[in-house]
Amino acid sequence: MDEETRVRLEKMLDDIKALLSAGDSAGLADYAGQQHPADLAEAYSLLSDEDKRSLIRLLPSELAADIVEELDTEDQTELVTEIGTAKASGIIGAMESDDATDLLSELDEEQTEDILKKMGREEAQEFKELLSYEDDSSGGIMGTEYVALTPNMKVDYALDFIRRTGREAQTLNDIYVVDADERLVGVLSLRDIVVANPMLKVSEIMHRKVVKVGVGSDQEEAAQLFKKYGFSALPVVDEHDKLTGIITADDILHVVDEEATEDIQKMAGTLSSDETYMSTRTTKHWFNRVIWLAILFLADLSSGFIMKGFEESLEAVVSLTFFIPLLIGCGGNAGSQSSAIMIRSLALKEVHLKDGLKVIWKETRIGLLLGLVTGLAGIVLSFLIPHAGVNWLHMGITIGISMLFTVMIGSVAGAGLPIIAMHLNLDPAVIAGPLITTIVDALGLIIYFSTARMIIGL
Repeated sequence: MDEETRVRLEKMLDDIKALLSAGDSAGLADYAGQQHPADLAEAYSLLSDEDKRSLIRLLPSELAADIVEELDTEDQTELVTEIGTAKASGIIGAMESDDATDLLSELDEEQTEDILKKMGREEAQEFKELLSYEDDSSGGIMGTEYVALTPNMKVDYALDFIRRTGREAQTLNDIYVVDADERLVGVLSLRDIVVANPMLKVSEIMHRKVVKVGVGSDQEEAAQLFKKYGFSALPVVDEHDKLTGIITADDILHVVDEEATEDIQKMAGTLSSDETYMSTRTTKHWFNRVIWLAILFLADLSSGFIMKGFEESLEAVVSLTFFIPLLIGCGGNAGSQSSAIMIRSLALKEVHLKDGLKVIWKETRIGLLLGLVTGLAGIVLSFLIPHAGVNWLHMGITIGISMLFTVMIGSVAGAGLPIIAMHLNLDPAVIAGPLITTIVDALGLIIYFSTARMIIGL
């Protein structure tokens, strides 16, 4: 935090505390209305627990909602519990529908039910419908604040309609057109309306080919459409093509951040969590990691059993052990490289399931070239280390061949396993990282000791 920002934040804190001490709700509302919600949320986080509750209770629901929308999920749920359902219902009702739905989904069922009971019937029904969608679906992240025109509206009336109803809309960059049955039939920009002849009908200037997404579609599909078309908003329709909501660019930013975080966590061999590192309890961190650690522990036993099976070879040529870390390290690294590239390509739809055989063939060639480089390096290294009881040439060839095939297998496995996972409707990230490394380690040891037996003659 730079000095200017720190000074401004300290002044804001002093101003808020002074207004809270005086119990000046009108002054507090006027002051909060002049600040950016993100700045208010930052100041809020530095207040005492008592002052936090007082601030939210004294502010009108609309201004309090602006602050709550900027808070972390954990802070939101804690605040709702402390201020009670009566005040919480007003604040949640004033929040943007997608943010409010996310918050309601984090509360326990009894809290959510109490809050909805204190809302109007129509508003409560809308939230119940939004809560019925899967969290990671397009319906689960959409908002319902949008402007919809009808095809027969004159342009001058449409402009007046936008002025009267557009204040609550999440965006006015895109205006949607629906028929009498609320089916999506067109889209146009605010610019299209402003520059059009006022006497024309909306149907005469709207674009009839509308890119849209189904309410049950995965949020990643929506993210792909945003990337492809550069939208600021995307309409969401139900199975009857009725407009049910919109997804905005800031919603997609959250999706991209969430998906990237989840993939990184899974690739690292830990259960995914949507909480921040500092807000997550130590016991939850432990639980998220220990499950995969136990699985990998059992998987790693395979390497121990493989080495046990070649115990006589190790006793005969102790030098074989010197190259085991190098061998399995290179194979695991090659697997991690190709899996990271493949998971990204699958996520961005650059590679599809039908491309599986092409990918395997391509990675076989890449792995062969990588294996030749590392294999030759292994041969050179083996010549520099004296080997008691074994011909130096035989040892070098063993290292080189083992390195070549282990790296090649690592590359193929790293790319192939995520594709297989997707074919089985599993998250490709689950197969990545430590699991691929463990598999390649085991195969590398088998190749290494088998090659040693054939060439060295153990």
